[in-house]
Amino acid sequence: MLEMFRVTGSDFAFLTSAIDRNAKNQPGKNCSYKGLNLEHGVPGLYWINLLSDQYAEWLGLREFPKELAALKKLAGGGVSLKFCESPDDCRSFEVLQRQQVAIEWLGRQKFFDIRFPDRKLDVPNWDHAPPRNVGSAG
Repeated sequence: MLEMFRVTGSDFAFLTSAIDRNAKNQPGKNCSYKGLNLEHGVPGLYWINLLSDQYAEWLGLREFPKELAALKKLAGGGVSLKFCESPDDCRSFEVLQRQQVAIEWLGRQKFFDIRFPDRKLDVPNWDHAPPRNVGSAG
């Protein structure tokens, strides 16, 4: 997954259980995944979140509290934000609580809001960002 994130030059990716993803992105039985579109905000916080350097800067992760999640710089650019040791822990009360505190710390207005699934945000113009170097130098 890390290699795919790096090679594709993605701005955001996550790894979690289907139960966690669905709980955070579906109102009731509606199968709308609008929460997975960056125009509608950060698609929540999950087990492992991968963010480009530009996205991490936009969120203000430079000063992120280490007691909320493990923040790690990725080789080749970007960061990883990990909230628990396994995807099975993603729906635990403790993890969900830390994710909510992290969302408040980062700015709730930057995140997808399931109550307003069509809300568009003023997000950086990802298409016009400087190209990321996906190659490695010696």
